[in-house]
Amino acid sequence: MKMKMLGWTGLFLLTTISARAEVTSDWMHISRRFQDATVSLDYRVQCYTYSMGTACTAKPVWINVYGPSADSAVRAVFMNTCSDGTRETREIDLNYAENKFTGDLPYGTKTRIDGCRQELAVVINGVWSTQYNYGRNFNLDLMNGR
Repeated sequence: MKMKMLGWTGLFLLTTISARAEVTSDWMHISRRFQDATVSLDYRVQCYTYSMGTACTAKPVWINVYGPSADSAVRAVFMNTCSDGTRETREIDLNYAENKFTGDLPYGTKTRIDGCRQELAVVINGVWSTQYNYGRNFNLDLMNGR
């Protein structure tokens, strides 16, 4: 009897915690300029409904940098900070292909983006984009495409 009750309790917990994709957006695009480069993010927002509420992530997320020469070294640093203290920082070395440097955040954002603040910095040949953006990273709002 105890084992049967444990089995039902486990099944109940799995069904109440499980999630399903509720909404996947069309492709969204954000662009920023600095020096002689254009930085572009192309992504989709996916929102999931859980028993505890809804959470949204960005998946997939592609980062493209146009302008630097093919022999440049280009890296992107994506940051996501939430009010509950959750932080995500991802660094991606971008590869040159078809007149741009490109790369994706593997598996998209690992933390929620709704109610959080996203930032992006780009490093081209050791020069940070913050040098051309008043000492700050590029502020982003992935939920609203800004």
